[in-house]
Amino acid sequence: MVTPLEILFVWTAVFVSFGCLSYLYRENPLFRAVEHLYVALSVGYGVSVDLWYFQNYLYNPVVYRGRWDFVIPWALIGLCYYFFFSRKYFWLYRIPIAIGIGYGTGAMLRGTVRANFVAQINAAIRYPLFAADLFTTFNRFVLFIGTFVSIFFFIFTVEMRGPLKSANRAARLFILGALGASFANTVMGRESLLIQRFQLLLGSKYFPWSASGLGSPEAGAYAPIMTALCCLGLLYIIYSDYRKKRASTTSAAPAYN
Repeated sequence: MVTPLEILFVWTAVFVSFGCLSYLYRENPLFRAVEHLYVALSVGYGVSVDLWYFQNYLYNPVVYRGRWDFVIPWALIGLCYYFFFSRKYFWLYRIPIAIGIGYGTGAMLRGTVRANFVAQINAAIRYPLFAADLFTTFNRFVLFIGTFVSIFFFIFTVEMRGPLKSANRAARLFILGALGASFANTVMGRESLLIQRFQLLLGSKYFPWSASGLGSPEAGAYAPIMTALCCLGLLYIIYSDYRKKRASTTSAAPAYN
């Protein structure tokens, strides 16, 4: 049984998706409505998250558990943000900014080094080169040789001659191949998102309705109704632009006696 609330969720998702895609024509009222809705939801969500942090990391520990040591890292450092509005004490505003940037950079570098550096070394030295099947053996040889050879591309203190020059050229090929595969994977990901948007607009049963929290495929069958209404709205906008352009062209034309 399809409920009106599920249909409303589907129609809202269709309107937002169509409004974003309508930007391909130009900035129009449909896109501006979606843009304002997105900004409003983002601000509201950000404020709610900030209030949640304030309650759980400052108010509750201090008031209910007597953790006055929380006041220094959270309240005092957080209050330094308000010195942004002071010309004399603006330097205090840099303290929380520096802490945030330092913490974020450290957390990012830790994850990047573990995922792209340590894991790469472990994969290159832990597993034997020869496996049970030929395809896995080939993959391990490519991984080992590509990892070892790519190091020579980043040696800048020695002139590349002879074998080093050949290794440098091979490293360039491996790096270009890795960058090309990464770019292709990114393009495929964007294409899959575009395909899902069209499946949503057309009410396809292959769209992951339940996983997206939009209800069931039965509720998604009502999606083409909102898609048709959005198409009519965009066609009206296009027609209005055509009339305005034609009227401006006619008024600008010189009059001959």
